Amino acid sequence: MPYNNYNTARSNERNDWKPKNNADGKTICPQFFLYKEGTKTVDRNLYDKTAQDIAKSLSGISKTRLRRFFDEVKKLSNNPCLDTNFEKEEASIMLLKSKISYMIGRTNNRKEKNALNNLKAFFDIGLKQVHDAAAYHVFVTLFEAVYGFFYEEAHD
Repeated sequence: MPYNNYNTARSNERNDWKPKNNADGKTICPQFFLYKEGTKTVDRNLYDKTAQDIAKSLSGISKTRLRRFFDEVKKLSNNPCLDTNFEKEEASIMLLKSKISYMIGRTNNRKEKNALNNLKAFFDIGLKQVHDAAAYHVFVTLFEAVYGFFYEEAHD
């Protein structure tokens, strides 16, 4: 599906970048868009306000666990084949979601499980918008900003 059609179809789903709360009052991952509608321009709030809101939704994950996962995501973005042959590397990128599911299944801590579900939602929302290497790099940069804000807030 061409990028412009994807973005146009979802334009009515935009929100004001505020995190929402679930039934338990816990913050859940907010909806976000990697690019402004119909363009390949990154929204100025993406790496600031949006990243802060997403980071708040991840409180409960241990710093170590998120760092290991962040390192894995960065390693994929540094792969030289990503820019030249995105289709070949796309399967490795999509595998990240299953790795989060594995982490969710392995934890017994309810607070961490909720936060990991928010991480999974973050990746679900973000990776649906990744159709080329440039978009993946925008997503990874967003994750880097999220991780920076998360680390400031984490109580680990």
